[in-house]
Amino acid sequence: MSGQDKIYLPQRVAHLINLVAIVLLVFTGFYIYYPFAERIMGTARYLHYVAGFALIINLFWRIYYAFLGKHRDYFEFKPEIGKILPVVKYYCFMGKPVITEGKYNPLQKLTYLGIPFLIICQGCTGIALAYPDQTAGFIHALGGLANVRSIHYLFTWVFICVTLLHVYAVFTEKPQQVLAMFFGKETDSQTATVKQTGSHVRQQG
Repeated sequence: MSGQDKIYLPQRVAHLINLVAIVLLVFTGFYIYYPFAERIMGTARYLHYVAGFALIINLFWRIYYAFLGKHRDYFEFKPEIGKILPVVKYYCFMGKPVITEGKYNPLQKLTYLGIPFLIICQGCTGIALAYPDQTAGFIHALGGLANVRSIHYLFTWVFICVTLLHVYAVFTEKPQQVLAMFFGKETDSQTATVKQTGSHVRQQG
C-alpha cells in the first residue's frame, strides 16, 4: 500500500469519532423525538449533547489537520465535477470503473466537502433546540421553533442516507478499506484480490 493510500492514525481516530458520534446522535435523537421508554430521557439528552459537541469539535480538528497536520491531505479533496456522473453510473452497475486521481473518487470528494456544511447546519439547529432562549433571534429567522425542529429532523435523515451510501460505496469499490480504516493499511493479499477483480478503479501511481 502506497503512502498515498495509507490511512494515518489521526485520520482513523477522526473517522471513528465521527462514526460513534453519528450513531449516538441518530439513536438518541430518534428517542428524543419519539420517546418509547420512561426515565431515560435525561440520559438520552446528555448523550445527544455530548455526541453533538464531539462531532463539531472533531470537524474543526479534522479541518486543522487537513491543512496543518503532519500528514496533511487537503489536496486530496480537489473537486472533479465532470467525473461525478460516471462514478454514480459505476456504483449503479451501469458503467465502467472511472480512472481518478488521488485517494478518493469524485463522488467521495463531493460528499466529504459537503459533510462539514451539513454538520455545521445540524449543529446550529441542535444548539437552537437545546438553548431556545439564548438563540431566539436565530429561531425567529427560521420561522419558529417548530421549523427548527423540522429542519433538524430532516438533516438527521440526510446524515442517515449519506452514511448508508458511504458504506455501500466502500463495499462496492474497495471493501478492504474497511480494515484499512481500523488498521491503517491493507494487506498485500487484499490489494491483489481487488486488482484482479477490477474493483481497484483508481489510477495507480
